[in-house]
Amino acid sequence: MDTRNIHSFIAVHEEASFSKAAAILGISQPLVSQRVRRLEQEVGAELIAREYRPLRLTVEGETFLPHAREIARAEKNALDVLNHAQKGVRGRVSLGYAGASVNSLLPPLAQQLRKELPAVELDLVPMIYAGEAQGLVADGKLDLAFSKRPLVKPELNELLVEFEEIVLALPPTHPLASEPVIDLEKLKHESWIMLEDLKGSGLRGTALKLLESAGIKPKITQTAPDSYTLLAMVSAGLGCTITLSTVVRSVHADVAIAEIRGGRRYLEATLVWRSDPSPVVEAVATSLKSFFAEPRRPTGRLLP
Repeated sequence: MDTRNIHSFIAVHEEASFSKAAAILGISQPLVSQRVRRLEQEVGAELIAREYRPLRLTVEGETFLPHAREIARAEKNALDVLNHAQKGVRGRVSLGYAGASVNSLLPPLAQQLRKELPAVELDLVPMIYAGEAQGLVADGKLDLAFSKRPLVKPELNELLVEFEEIVLALPPTHPLASEPVIDLEKLKHESWIMLEDLKGSGLRGTALKLLESAGIKPKITQTAPDSYTLLAMVSAGLGCTITLSTVVRSVHADVAIAEIRGGRRYLEATLVWRSDPSPVVEAVATSLKSFFAEPRRPTGRLLP
């Protein structure tokens, strides 16, 4: 698929005019029309409803638009990374992360950086919780870090990495273990296991708020230093917990997972770095933009 056709299609959509799109792209209007026609022939559908003024997208065009933009972004990121590599970007970059929720991403992420930026050394700094990540990056103690929205440090850039669903984890022998959706009210007399009350551990705070909103004052009988230990305790039958889909994906524990009744709830996981980065940090951030495809927004509520 010729990306020039993609760019022409996006420009026509954004300008709602072939002539204005041509001016933006710096080419002739007939050439813009030809490129959009070629793209329509490739995808087998009409993308622009030409009978309207201003122009608008067809249903097929609306469906194709986010994919077109993703292709355009991927092309730009690839060219940026190549440009950095050709300039011989080198140096050391620190990346903070919180553990289980991103552990499965770290090997392929590091492999991509080694391939695209071989002269860059990546220092992985564990146990950087979302609540403290932005401050550490803003203060220059880390170059990049995994965090959560909202962005509270305006001097930082952020990249949306993933929507993390908030889920229940129960012992496999629990009476409700086979239920796909559970009302928190049914668990009000349960023993609860939580992460330790450490500065920056946002998951504990989110879990307590959810229980409080359900009228539950949880009986916390155990605390864990990390998500691996947390789910091991649940598996052993010591209590229930509230965790994240990304944690469940990384920690292969024998627990029952259920959705919390009332609609799916999500946290927005991000990657943050300073808005005035050094060349090497900018090169790493650019590479990671291509590593993390823009996630599709799920149906459900986004929690702060």
